[in-house]
Amino acid sequence: EDLDVKILPVGGCTIVKKIYEYLYLPIQASEEARDLLGKVYCLIDTDRRGIALEVKSETKNNKLCFRRIQLDAEKDQIRLVRISDTLNTETEFEEVLFPRRFYKSLQKVISDNPSEMMPNNGKESISEIFSNYEFESESKYSFIKGTNSILKPTSLGRTISKDMESIHCFFDNNKDAICTKYLEMDKIESPVWIKDIIKFCN
Repeated sequence: EDLDVKILPVGGCTIVKKIYEYLYLPIQASEEARDLLGKVYCLIDTDRRGIALEVKSETKNNKLCFRRIQLDAEKDQIRLVRISDTLNTETEFEEVLFPRRFYKSLQKVISDNPSEMMPNNGKESISEIFSNYEFESESKYSFIKGTNSILKPTSLGRTISKDMESIHCFFDNNKDAICTKYLEMDKIESPVWIKDIIKFCN
């Protein structure tokens, strides 16, 4: 959708928290917010450490809110929850993308850098490692590692955990390129959690 928005990546949950709490009091105050035309949506992923807010997770005037992205395994859905929500399992943004789209983006960037070597594997290039896996067609999310991985082994005798670590390391080193490939693909309908953000902004 065409939205008049500015996206500001700031590099870390604690920095987002500081910005949110800095903005909270003036935006919450009705006399200060009267002339505020826009809205601010602060979004973080969920990590092991977690954070705690000194203020509420949204202002009464609905101009500012703070949420974290969370995979709800029991309901099998991605949710945008308040910081204080008791559901708290590690969830990163790159794990809640469209799985096939993410796989193809990763595949394309690997094909552009076939000889790149990984620190934990000095014998095989990333393309050699990746060639032992195919897309797991039943994937609902875009995990690389773990039981919900988008990658399914096609060869016997592999040390899967080591391979997944190598592929994930490649992803970490090439996030910008993979993101670019992901966005270059044909437009598709936004996931529900994105629609929730759009609804807030409108």
